[in-house]
Amino acid sequence: MPPQLSSLQMTDDPRVLFCLSGIAVRMGQRIGLATDGTHYGLLPFEAEMRRRLWWQIVLIDTRASEVSGAGPALLTYTWNTKIPLNFNDSDLFPDMRTAPPERPGLTEITYFRIRCEMADFFRKTKYTRIADPLSSRDKVIDEFEQHIERDYLHYCDPSIPLHYMCIIMAKSSLCKLRIGLGHFQSMSNQAVNRPQAEKDRLFLLG
Repeated sequence: MPPQLSSLQMTDDPRVLFCLSGIAVRMGQRIGLATDGTHYGLLPFEAEMRRRLWWQIVLIDTRASEVSGAGPALLTYTWNTKIPLNFNDSDLFPDMRTAPPERPGLTEITYFRIRCEMADFFRKTKYTRIADPLSSRDKVIDEFEQHIERDYLHYCDPSIPLHYMCIIMAKSSLCKLRIGLGHFQSMSNQAVNRPQAEKDRLFLLG
């Protein structure tokens, strides 16, 4: 007889993960994580921990939504929680009264920040200017890519495993942004009136 599976054991069923991540989203909303802690007058340490927790929920729910076939449902929801600030864990302590200045370059949270920036960019651009030419959207993504390169990847050393992971993750996420925004645009009602060259480019992106 095979051993009984524990109720706490992780499941590989994406539909179950989608439901469980939805519970985490609702719990986070219920306790106010979707509102930045500065609006509640919280101390910097607690405000930063809430940001990290909320954005982790966002990323988990987004991925669970994708693998379950439901699409990035949470990214249609509006919140004002800032992405985590760029400093090391050692810069934080519970009783601090002012937030430490952000560090230039790479920190212990760089990998997570890049993922948050990708999700935030997609959230803010997915439903905007659907009728614009594809080249206009590419320009917006190009500017965002320059920001990622300038503020993060420029400091990465590919010989360092974590830095290499940051590079690979950022590049693949940027490709995913181009494909995702282009695909969403191709599914809109305006797509039938687009030039054939743009349709061909969307086909190649896919």
